[in-house]
Amino acid sequence: MTARRPLRSLLAVTAAAVAVGLAVTGIVLASCATSPTHPDPDISTADVLYLNEIRHAAVELNTPAASFNVIAAGRDTCASLGTGTTVSAAVKTVLQRFYPDLASVVVVAAIHNYCPQHTTQLSVPTR
Repeated sequence: MTARRPLRSLLAVTAAAVAVGLAVTGIVLASCATSPTHPDPDISTADVLYLNEIRHAAVELNTPAASFNVIAAGRDTCASLGTGTTVSAAVKTVLQRFYPDLASVVVVAAIHNYCPQHTTQLSVPTR
């Protein structure tokens, strides 16, 4: 009977570990269940395409707030381009909110997805 005590202790510890693991998993799953499963109704198809282009440029948007900030910057960029702002001025404005590489990506992706009528402003001048 002495040999069975360590086995029972091991089984008890294992059962306790499994119970804790299941409890943690349940908490995680419960928090996921409270997260929205549908996209925000204010997100348009253009927003989704814009974010995809941002992500294809290897920009990580780890939170919904980061995505919304980038969307707002893209929309603001097109609004300013619509009033006659140049692309370089738009990049300078976005630089106030984001680091340099992201600022350029935001402006180009915004033009591609929100205001394609300004695409000609992206052409590189010839020498």
